Amino acid sequence: MLNEPPKITFPCNYPIKIMGANHPDFELQVKVILQQHVPDFDQNLASKRISARGTWIALTVTIIASEKSQLDAIFRDLKACVHVRLVL
Repeated sequence: MLNEPPKITFPCNYPIKIMGANHPDFELQVKVILQQHVPDFDQNLASKRISARGTWIALTVTIIASEKSQLDAIFRDLKACVHVRLVL
């Protein structure tokens, strides 16, 4: 028997973790991408951690996801961003 992944019921709060280089444009590019896909994106629902050496930034944002295709598009665009290294 195959284990099916858990189904997501939309709309829902959906956390996304984005890691990338500690570059001045990193946060701005992530914000622009998220605002394209989530018009009511609230930056106040984001948290930021900088690595001990200051080389990397990890952003955790929570969005209200409306459908799977929206999440797919967000992940695709974030992964295409030059400063983003990992999206979870």
